[in-house]
Amino acid sequence: MFEITRSLPAPTDLSRNKYNTTQILDALSEICYSKCYLCENDKVQEVEVEHFLPHAKHPTLKFEWDNLFYSCKRCNRIKGDNYEYILNPCDVNHKVFRNLRLIPPSRVNDPIVIENLCPSNDPYYPNAITTVELLKKCFNDVSTAARRISRRELVNNLLDELNDILVIRSKLKSKKLSNFEEEQEIQRLIKMISPNYAFSAFWRWYVLDDETLNSKMSSYINF
Repeated sequence: MFEITRSLPAPTDLSRNKYNTTQILDALSEICYSKCYLCENDKVQEVEVEHFLPHAKHPTLKFEWDNLFYSCKRCNRIKGDNYEYILNPCDVNHKVFRNLRLIPPSRVNDPIVIENLCPSNDPYYPNAITTVELLKKCFNDVSTAARRISRRELVNNLLDELNDILVIRSKLKSKKLSNFEEEQEIQRLIKMISPNYAFSAFWRWYVLDDETLNSKMSSYINF
């Protein structure tokens, strides 16, 4: 998950008791960088409006702007009404990036690992536990034929980006780059760890956990 700033006012369609409209989806797409707020995939073919707190249980929040997020169909259907209290990416107190480590797979059938880093004495620790459970399902669930296919597409997109960061790492590790060439690769990496980039939480942790990338990026990163 990635931090989201709800920088736009509530769309007027909400005042007319509508939430699944082009106006609202366009606004959600802008604040979520056109990627699913749960899996961070930006190649979303079927976009849905996701209710952070399910409106079946919280009917007063059905048309509440702060309760709506941009989601892919896969993640929305997996979350459903089952995961009610997860970390909120719009709440800076929830620290969605620092509390969740995401580790990409090396092969398409390998599981994607989500680790809970939230301290047990943190008031949002229960939310972090629920969020990890949800994200594991969002990334790994293959319980139906449709979910096997959508999971394969999701992971293939993730592996394509992983390949890009591995190429950057290989170049930065080389001693053959000029200062200009090294700066070019660092700028590519800065783009990948920016919130508007697909799967950015994965790449932020990749940089933090990799000695080579961390040393090259130490003066650039602040997250």
